[in-house]
Amino acid sequence: MTTAIHQLARIVQAVALAEQPADQVNLVVESISNTMAVDVCSLYLANESSEMMLLASRGLAVGAVRHVKIPPWKGLVGLVAKSRHPVNLADAESHPAYFYIAETEEERFHSFCGVPLVHTGKVIGVLVVQGREIRQFSEEEQGFLVTLAAHLALLLANSPLALGEVADKSSRVSGVGGAAGIGIGHARLCDHGELYAVANAPCGDPSAALRDWHDLLGMVRRELEYEQKLLAGGVSDGVAAIFSAYMLLLSDPAFLGHVEKGILDGNWLPGALRQAIQHFA
Repeated sequence: MTTAIHQLARIVQAVALAEQPADQVNLVVESISNTMAVDVCSLYLANESSEMMLLASRGLAVGAVRHVKIPPWKGLVGLVAKSRHPVNLADAESHPAYFYIAETEEERFHSFCGVPLVHTGKVIGVLVVQGREIRQFSEEEQGFLVTLAAHLALLLANSPLALGEVADKSSRVSGVGGAAGIGIGHARLCDHGELYAVANAPCGDPSAALRDWHDLLGMVRRELEYEQKLLAGGVSDGVAAIFSAYMLLLSDPAFLGHVEKGILDGNWLPGALRQAIQHFA
């Protein structure tokens, strides 16, 4: 691999800027396969039942993609998810945990390296590369995958592809307490997946879009200042610091400049804002 850090940054940025979630996962496996010169690159995502669904692959049978689901903790992919550590093998078939799935036609491939995608302490997927040759992947190659998986976990955690199988089911939502005591009321759940649904679109009037952007910034700043004063003294220092962090973000020249550049390049405001958020996420 040439210039690992450069290649890593290139892949992460390209995935972040992809407009559709399906394009993101396909770009992941294509880019890794080309960069590492491997025969197979596959991405598995966990569903509500802890099964690992083959979401995208370059090298395995096309018919297996989005159809194969590995039972919880089964096989080498399950071993990676259960241990939360990389599994790097010269000959996968010789390992006791090897689990053959005929639909994938993976019997042609011997070497195996799988790394977990972990988000907020939970394994949300497994990234796998395989090769025909019986050899163990190098420490550099494994480290490249581990680092890339950490970035991809942040990008894919709230993707509709990761949430799709459970979108129509009731589920418990965990939160973080902002103050002592018990509160009863109506909660509003803001679906992070909506960000990925915002597509690029032509901007008919960039000057008007820039004015709308500055008006939006002013409104959000005023709301943050109001909430900060309203909660002053009633929350912990850590929670209070969140408001300061948001204010800093809204004043960050790099972030603001990225949004404005997107508008001036012809993208409408929602699309430019989505691109900026994904770029800095």
